[in-house]
Amino acid sequence: MDRTLGSSQPRGLQAPPQGRRGLWLALIVAAILRLYHLGAQSLWIDEIFTWQTASPTAPLTWLDIVSNLHGPLVSVFAHFWMRVFGESEFILRLPMALASIALVPVVAGLARRAVGPAASLPAAWLVALSPFVTWYGQEFRGYVFAMLFAALALSALFDWRGSGMRRDFVALVAWTVLATWSNMSGVLLVPALAGALLLARPPGRGRFAPTLLFLGCVGLALAPWIAYHFVQRMGWLEWGRLVPGRPPGAAGEPLRGELTFSWLGIPFTFYVFSVGYSLGPSLRDLRSGGGLDVLVPFLPGILAALLTFGTLAVVGVVALADRARRFERGVILGAILVPIGVVTYFALSNFKVFNPRYVAIGAPAFFVLLAAGFTALSPLARRLTALSVLVLFTLSLLHHYHGARYAKDDFKRAVHALELVVAPQDVIIAAGNFSPLEFYWRDREPTPVVYWAGYARDQRMEEKFLPLRNPAGSTWLVVSRTQELDPEGRLERWVQATWGAPIGTFPGVRVYRIAAPVR
Repeated sequence: MDRTLGSSQPRGLQAPPQGRRGLWLALIVAAILRLYHLGAQSLWIDEIFTWQTASPTAPLTWLDIVSNLHGPLVSVFAHFWMRVFGESEFILRLPMALASIALVPVVAGLARRAVGPAASLPAAWLVALSPFVTWYGQEFRGYVFAMLFAALALSALFDWRGSGMRRDFVALVAWTVLATWSNMSGVLLVPALAGALLLARPPGRGRFAPTLLFLGCVGLALAPWIAYHFVQRMGWLEWGRLVPGRPPGAAGEPLRGELTFSWLGIPFTFYVFSVGYSLGPSLRDLRSGGGLDVLVPFLPGILAALLTFGTLAVVGVVALADRARRFERGVILGAILVPIGVVTYFALSNFKVFNPRYVAIGAPAFFVLLAAGFTALSPLARRLTALSVLVLFTLSLLHHYHGARYAKDDFKRAVHALELVVAPQDVIIAAGNFSPLEFYWRDREPTPVVYWAGYARDQRMEEKFLPLRNPAGSTWLVVSRTQELDPEGRLERWVQATWGAPIGTFPGVRVYRIAAPVR
């Protein structure tokens, strides 16, 4: 094992010149990867939600902020950002790209504190090249800000434990609050941080007072959202429904219908943390309902990622097993596993579906664990592992930028095509995912009409659809993301059998032209 793995480096100690050059190079590469193709893809439905909660066309009120359970800080920032710089895809995503670039030195510093100086540069390069970080660095959502502030909170925790200084404790509270305000999934990190404060106090400091003060400050910062969402809106009776496997009874039906959770979501999360969403099956492939069969064409890449990153993670856990790093290992593993455990519980309760983005708060700790594993390898193993990581990252990034299979739902091109053929007296019907269509078609005529794809599950499908048609001209049907409401695809099969194939097909979007009824 590398002897530098267990060494420590006091805060403020400068990295050697070679390390500084490597860090600057990693920052430059990260900037290129995050800014390249930044505005090329359409905004997808969750990005439209961020745009809506930022109140782009009206004043941002306190009710707007407190009703936003996803990323109030990001929405407040975006409200003023859009008014100054505009609303192009590039401009909207630029703050996220910059935050993902800043994540490089922050995770490098976290790795130095948790593992030792030798892990700093590998951690920086893992973040710089990461397809997972690039994905969220090019998405108009708050996840990458939550990751950034989570990494800063973990660093502040290590500083506090080593020094016991008040400024480090204040930094820990501040970064934690900013992480939760950036995305409420940041709350999932709080139990891990509170547990670390309770179990390993700094020299000369108490055990319980700092923990209670930390929880009190975070709770006070979140009080408006707790009061609005969990007391006023849901009421305490809703929490009785958070029991995994609970049969329907007096407390009501499950919150989200049939259980959709799969235990495969947990290994998939580590896979996504490692190589992103664009190496194996796409998210559309996974939503298609094909089961494990959709994995077969991608098995070589999946196995290569499992071997490469699984080895790094296991070696990293072992490398942090010595007594000198026991606290660090506990914090790193807690930051990864506690969010996954909480989201799994919610998914089993059908309170929330399981998705890797909900536990992205643990990704910085995962990169530190990988860096710990890398530094513990022999020189030859490092070179082979670095080559494997580089190949996997390169393939995933190429697919992310240029692979139609992995592209976001392309409403931008669909709307450009519609602009050429739709007349003001025509009718546009949106089925499934309609928010991006409303965004890209705004300020144009006609206003799209929404058709709920859930009607396709029973006999109401035709009777609810037919009255929406234009009786005197063309009707344009735009279909996207109907899998959840229409898993069997009945709507599109009926449309194709009645009016023919789509006249326009884009990633995630199909456009049909329905002629006027024959009189």
